[in-house]
Amino acid sequence: MAIQIIYYNIIIPINSLYKCPGLSNFADILNYFAKQNKTKSIWYDDNLLTIGGIMSPEDAEQDVAVFKQLGLNAFKEINGDKHWDDLCVVSFIDGATLPCSWLEVHNDPYSTSYAWLKGKDVGIIIKPENKPMENNFKIDYIKCPECNNILNLSFVQSTCPNPLCGFNFAGLEDYLSKNDEELRKILLKEYRAKEGKEYKLTVTAIKHNMGNYLAHFIECKWGAHYNALYNDFIINFLDDINLLKIVLKSDIIKERDNTTTSKNGYKMFWELYCHLKKVTFNKDISNFLKSEFPGFHLRHYTEWFLKYEKFKKEKRSGSNPKATLF
Repeated sequence: MAIQIIYYNIIIPINSLYKCPGLSNFADILNYFAKQNKTKSIWYDDNLLTIGGIMSPEDAEQDVAVFKQLGLNAFKEINGDKHWDDLCVVSFIDGATLPCSWLEVHNDPYSTSYAWLKGKDVGIIIKPENKPMENNFKIDYIKCPECNNILNLSFVQSTCPNPLCGFNFAGLEDYLSKNDEELRKILLKEYRAKEGKEYKLTVTAIKHNMGNYLAHFIECKWGAHYNALYNDFIINFLDDINLLKIVLKSDIIKERDNTTTSKNGYKMFWELYCHLKKVTFNKDISNFLKSEFPGFHLRHYTEWFLKYEKFKKEKRSGSNPKATLF
């Protein structure tokens, strides 16, 4: 058996978990991170357990430090070279970030990357479980990727009527039916060819389905999928203020202790507000968040200002010359 690699994974042989008191299985690890208000995606086969969907090497390094504190030995030295020991960090593009004697890796960033315990058969590739995405926020229009003209769905197989544009939507219907993982892989493949038609059709499909992505992001408990929706889709392509308003007025956001409702009936909680504030390319969204949720706006500005003052102080004193604001 093998386990799928998504972005960066920390992989641990199940037989090594005995070194971590109180963490004998994946449920114990989930509970451990949950107590720290951290969402982690964990899946496993008969031999290996992985914490997957980590978005950056820096985040992976922080999680490795946690497992070192819990009793695992991260590194060992062989002939003067650094190797992984009780765990291994693996990238879906480059494989193991250091040599690892007990792990085999197959890398294919355009399809499926996976890893298995050396000496075992690959067999079935175990993937993380995820709640199916619902289609409750389907809209009846598309946006032209060239001129941002809003068009009804009759133009799916036609051309943009703007005489200065004329973008040809032929083939878009197929993209509209693709799931988010298929669209994400196309984005990755076509990222360097942003002027190409395939990239533009993919972006058009993502924007058309953005309401469903945003709603699923709010409800999602699978860390890898949660991060992928935000970093690949929402932060880059959420530009429809009306679609955002529809989601924020829906039942997707449940009434709870940390939920606030604006005077116009839009619901919000602090973590979602902070994520949406990073969508900076659309001023309509920024202004909407500021006017509808002034309490969150003040809190966000205050926290940013305090961080900025700390950053300036560290720079002046030289106590942390590598300090950065973000």
